Amino acid sequence: MKTQALNKAEPLVGRLRLVTGKEEYSDRKRRLKEVAQRHFPQIKVPLTNSDALLIMEFIGLKCQREPEWVLKRLPVSIVNTLNFQGDE
Repeated sequence: MKTQALNKAEPLVGRLRLVTGKEEYSDRKRRLKEVAQRHFPQIKVPLTNSDALLIMEFIGLKCQREPEWVLKRLPVSIVNTLNFQGDE
């Protein structure tokens, strides 16, 4: 299942790195929630899951654009179950 968000890679990474210096944990979580909510407007993003959604989005984009990057970082047992060709 592809989301519209997978096609909007450019805004995601830029917004995640806007803060420089030390950032309080709660401020960072709120910022990540805001980014995730903009990226996934069709759902109500809870604060507790916002970082997980963004990690999922990042990996989805990497699988589309740089599958070798993903494959090099996963255990062989998992790699053997993946389908990067889109032959579902």
